[in-house]
Amino acid sequence: ELTVMIDENGVMIDNAMVTAADIVTDNGVVHVIDAVLLPETQSNLQEYTKSKYLYSVDLYGKIVNPNSTNQIIFDVFESGKTKSKLILNK
Repeated sequence: ELTVMIDENGVMIDNAMVTAADIVTDNGVVHVIDAVLLPETQSNLQEYTKSKYLYSVDLYGKIVNPNSTNQIIFDVFESGKTKSKLILNK
């Protein structure tokens, strides 16, 4: 579970601030944060199947297509939980 906050100071993902966004590389787009985020355990990921999917947002909080490529996307669920994913264009 990640908490995304967007305010006048910028974008925070949990306790990590996005320090640079949309850096285009040879194999995708990079968003730099100032901390390390660790994935949840598999048992926590199973909780998402119990809650209805609502929409997906990008790092700026803009609602996007859940299959958007080359960016980090957060799926938002009815329970208030979010799940992050990165889909690279193949």
